[in-house]
Amino acid sequence: MKSQNQLLNFAFILFVVTLLSACYNEDNSVKIPSIAIGFKPVYVDSNTINEVIYSTNPRVLVKPGKIFKYGKMLLISDENKGIHVIDNSDKINPIKKAFINIPGNIDLARKGNYLYADCNGNLVTIDISDPLNAKVTSIINTIQISKLRPTNDLMNKYFPNESRVFYECADERKGILLSWEKDTIYKPECYLGYSRSFEE
Repeated sequence: MKSQNQLLNFAFILFVVTLLSACYNEDNSVKIPSIAIGFKPVYVDSNTINEVIYSTNPRVLVKPGKIFKYGKMLLISDENKGIHVIDNSDKINPIKKAFINIPGNIDLARKGNYLYADCNGNLVTIDISDPLNAKVTSIINTIQISKLRPTNDLMNKYFPNESRVFYECADERKGILLSWEKDTIYKPECYLGYSRSFEE
C-alpha cells in the first residue's frame, strides 16, 4: 500500500510540475512571423517509443538526481537525459554498465521491476528486470499536449539572450510529444517571453 501511495503522489507531483511549467503568452499585439528559428515538437507513437527510450552504452554523468538501489545495481537519474545503470557489487570500484535514455526526464520512482519516469509531460512505465535492455510498457499523458512547451534548459542552451522565442504549438493529433528540437518553423502562434520570466 505504501508503494502504491508513493506512486500516486509521484504522478500527482508530476502533473502539478508540468502544469505550472506549461505556460505560454497570449498577447494579440505580438506580430506572428511568417518564418522563424525556434522549437519544433518531436512526436512518437506507442509503436516507436522503444526507439527513443532504450538502454544504451554508459555515458558521463552530468547532473545527478535521485539514486535507487536495484539488487546489486544503482540507478542514478541525470536531469533531462535519463538514468545511469551502475554495478555496485564492488562498492570501492563501481562499474558503469548502461544508460537508459529518457529525454526530458526530471523525476522517477521505482516499484519492483518497474521504473516510473516523467518524460516531457508523460508518465512512462519501464520494465527494468533486465536493466541492460529496458523496455517501455506504457506511456500516459499527464497533461493536455497543447499546453506543453520547451523547457528552460532548452531556452538556456539555444536562445540564452533572446527576449522572445517562438515555437510550434503542440498538436495531440500528431502523437506523443516526446521532446523539442531547434528548427525553422512557419507562422508559429506560440512563444515564450523567456528573459522576463514569461511576463511580457
